[in-house]
Amino acid sequence: SNYATIFTLTGVKEFAGDIPKEFTLYQNYPNPFNPSTMIRFALPKDSHVELELYSIHGELINKLVSEDKQAGYYEVNLEIPFHASGIYFYRIVASPGDKSEPFVQTRKFILMK
Repeated sequence: SNYATIFTLTGVKEFAGDIPKEFTLYQNYPNPFNPSTMIRFALPKDSHVELELYSIHGELINKLVSEDKQAGYYEVNLEIPFHASGIYFYRIVASPGDKSEPFVQTRKFILMK
């Protein structure tokens, strides 16, 4: 059967201010959520950022961000109104431009309808 998966990435917002001291992937808010949530992350160095959404089975559902970002704080507003209730994961891979070790972290969130 054919079906369409609809995601609405309502924006990636950068916050002015201090440069973070370490890479961080924050827990989404709210969690559990229905149908929208906010994912925040911090970059102490300019980096290429991949932010991905996975199913409980480890299948890649969607690539939310795939671009170079300057050091700073960011938030991603995500809406997934047509997915089933359940546990999902989001993962960041931030590869600094200075070729140092990439930052990789995965967090779990719950969609409740």
